[in-house]
Amino acid sequence: MYTFRALSDHELDKWLDFLVQEAFVGSSREFFANQWYHDPEGKIEGILVTVGDNEEILSTQRVFQRSLMLEGCQIPMGGIGSVGTKEAFRGRRLASRLFDIGHDYIIAQGMPVAYLYCAPAMTSFYSRFGYQKLLNISRIANLSRTAGAAAVAVRDAVFPDDVPHLMTMYSYFTSRGNAVVVRSKEYWELWPPAHRRASYKIALNSENNPIAYMAISKEPSHGSIRVYDFGCYPGYDNIFDDFIMSYITPQVPAVQQVVNHPLVPSKLDVAEEKELHCLMFKLLTDFELNGCMIRDTCQLLHVLHGGGRQSKLLNWEIDTL
Repeated sequence: MYTFRALSDHELDKWLDFLVQEAFVGSSREFFANQWYHDPEGKIEGILVTVGDNEEILSTQRVFQRSLMLEGCQIPMGGIGSVGTKEAFRGRRLASRLFDIGHDYIIAQGMPVAYLYCAPAMTSFYSRFGYQKLLNISRIANLSRTAGAAAVAVRDAVFPDDVPHLMTMYSYFTSRGNAVVVRSKEYWELWPPAHRRASYKIALNSENNPIAYMAISKEPSHGSIRVYDFGCYPGYDNIFDDFIMSYITPQVPAVQQVVNHPLVPSKLDVAEEKELHCLMFKLLTDFELNGCMIRDTCQLLHVLHGGGRQSKLLNWEIDTL
């Protein structure tokens, strides 16, 4: 006999233990705890569980409340994450039932769109629930120690002091595309600085004023830098290459490649473009966008992409659920 319900406040530690001991064995408890305690929109009723007769957690799913910036309009959106089932109970459609409940919850919260991140191998699983993939490409470029000029000074970002600058730069840079996550002041103060891998750096002009920011992580095993987030002030759209070179010389001398987003202007030599993780969407209810009704998931994906050769989707890994 299974019961499908929302988690209770007093079960939070029990749920975190379940995630790392049963659903995602070997994962960091700190990762899931950070996602909960540093999410300004987190609601306990958005954590859904399947429990057995003894109230043991058997399966779970979490709904994150987010907003999508689509063609200049802010659209409420529910993110699906922390999807996992105890191994002995897999194959019993517990996850399917939680998806139904999760979608009903998202609709009840006034969010017409659901989305999730997953590994490429999992897209067929989530497609069963009506999710469709939107190509989410990362650009891998070669770096040369002599490429470009280290023309900018770089310092660590200070939270929350730098948040006004970060917010303005993010809003400006994402205005060129469709941003998957609209970031509030509270979100900026809590979510990005809690990221376990990426560190935020700020580029400065000759007067020591911020002109751009970047969230980066060095991955020694691949000899690369991974860019998790980027933004800049107007007039500094082409600062990325100098920013990277300023960072790697001399502090990070062993870097050979940089993993970045295709919408970031760069003249670095592109070695490869690949999908490192997948982004999937599902339209739950129709909504109006600039006088046009969005009525199905295919139409939603077309608008998200932008219809041109280069996708307008601007998704940063710092926001991954």
